[in-house]
Amino acid sequence: MKNIILILSFIFSINCFANLTENISVSSDYVWRGVTQTNHSTAVSGGVDYNFDFGLGLGTWISNTDSNTKAEQDIYTNYTYGINDNISIGVGFIYYNYLQKGSLDTSEFSLKSSLFKNDLSINYTDNYFGTKSSSFYYNILRKIVLCSKNNINALIALGYTTFDNEQKANIKDYMDYKIGLERVIETYNLGFYYSDTNRKDASALKLNDQAFFVSLSKTF
Repeated sequence: MKNIILILSFIFSINCFANLTENISVSSDYVWRGVTQTNHSTAVSGGVDYNFDFGLGLGTWISNTDSNTKAEQDIYTNYTYGINDNISIGVGFIYYNYLQKGSLDTSEFSLKSSLFKNDLSINYTDNYFGTKSSSFYYNILRKIVLCSKNNINALIALGYTTFDNEQKANIKDYMDYKIGLERVIETYNLGFYYSDTNRKDASALKLNDQAFFVSLSKTF
């Protein structure tokens, strides 16, 4: 796995690729599917993506995480086919690599579509972060233009996670949601978000996942 990471890092560092984009972000929290990954602390992340004209994309992304896992690097690929201006479909694969705790490494497959500005996805893994339980994740996301002149948008997202074995995962099936406001200024994106879940552990104890966080990102 380390060799793959080194090879991808070398390839993506060559800026002569016409379709290469880079991004960097600072956020007051790293929240993934409604759950903080940094114990509600600051996250600094960055990534590179290379997109071919025929719809194939490759990328890698890295962020600090909590004191247990230290850092996460994702390696992913996806293919998107545009049917028309309002409808597209795609498939994807992502490998979550935890640099300090490899037992949590996870591979996930996805089906995605965009229908009239609604982004829909279904994700599947047969081993949810080392728990040996398979899991599905369903998500719908909608961005609403509030002020086109100033590039201000609202964001609404709803997700649902299921497990084939809640005892192994130590989490019951749960729903998450996120709302936010975003403003795009040239290549910068400023976002304000609130997220929460109805997540419970295997003993039915409600977990506190409420999070309000701010992020600033830039694409190169």
